[in-house]
Amino acid sequence: MMMLTPFLNLLITGVPLTQADLARNYILSLVKNGKEQQRLNNSYWQLIENVIEESIPASSTKMRKSEFQIVLPAFLRAVLVIERQKYISTTDLYRELRSYFHGGHVEDKLRIILREANQYCISKS
Repeated sequence: MMMLTPFLNLLITGVPLTQADLARNYILSLVKNGKEQQRLNNSYWQLIENVIEESIPASSTKMRKSEFQIVLPAFLRAVLVIERQKYISTTDLYRELRSYFHGGHVEDKLRIILREANQYCISKS
């Protein structure tokens, strides 16, 4: 299954894309094979999202989803700061994420982010 392009997703659902959507769509678009995109999405990206979301204490699913839209970009920014060893502003997150993934093997980079997500979850508990 090919990942939806940002414009197609917006057109179909009528819901604006989140930072997580933009990041996932960009990262997986680097892989041209649809089956490989789906494998990476299922094996890494969905696990990253699940780990981060489950680390958020919230009284309701709706509150957790709302908080997730703040926490995931902050988490990705922290990973990039560590990996790139430089300050990254919140406004530069998407550009830096693109640069980070452009310079290496997608699965290796996703593996690093998943490892950091698991560490993040451990540190929150």
